[in-house]
Amino acid sequence: MQVLEKKTKGFTILELIVVIAILGILSAAVYPNFSSWIKERKVRQAAERIKNLISSINTQVQRGSYEFVQVRFVEDGSVTIFTNGIGTNSLAAKKKDPDNDFNTKNTRCNINNDYWDDLGSDGGSPGGVGLFTSDEIAINFTSETHAVCFSKDGSYFSDSGLKSPLIICLRRITIVKCNATRDEKTKEIIPAIDHYKNIDGDWIGDENYIYGVEWTRFGSVAMKKWVVEYATNDDNEKVVINGKWVQR
Repeated sequence: MQVLEKKTKGFTILELIVVIAILGILSAAVYPNFSSWIKERKVRQAAERIKNLISSINTQVQRGSYEFVQVRFVEDGSVTIFTNGIGTNSLAAKKKDPDNDFNTKNTRCNINNDYWDDLGSDGGSPGGVGLFTSDEIAINFTSETHAVCFSKDGSYFSDSGLKSPLIICLRRITIVKCNATRDEKTKEIIPAIDHYKNIDGDWIGDENYIYGVEWTRFGSVAMKKWVVEYATNDDNEKVVINGKWVQR
């Protein structure tokens, strides 16, 4: 019995070239949007983690797990945020001790590890204290340690060199700090947008990836994004004509 021979037809060289060309065109069209999405996602997720850390430790205060808590921010080439707590007995002892600085507002939010019962930097930390670290983001200070502290009714609210909001942006070789300024009209802390121009005066795109985390003395926490609007000036340069914080 004769077996019919199957004819197998593959791609020709010309067909392969056409397919590769089409894929290249599609990749070139899609990549900028995908790259932008990845960058924005990194900053947004970091802001969410920081917001959740602050919210979580304040929840422990409301539950009575701690009487006094701290959120500490460390910038040393990467960003580390961790939360610490003091229990009822320790707090009572500190308030009674005449040699302790707890009753002085400016020194109450102590950044000495020995000051706290539980540290978020320790592995397996109890009581809801936590830790987050990232080398993909920058914040609005460098080579320093700052902190903010909360209590249940806000009476012991204090800080160590840090004011709300914390600004979070994408870390670059040339950007290790999210520069900020105070708006003269609104008195609001806003990003210093000119910081995100390159040496030729063009925008590098990172002004689109800026988030803020703000808090109140009572532990309420919110996250917001800096949204910019552009125009072209007489020299055909892209300029920022508007910018505002939008709640997220």
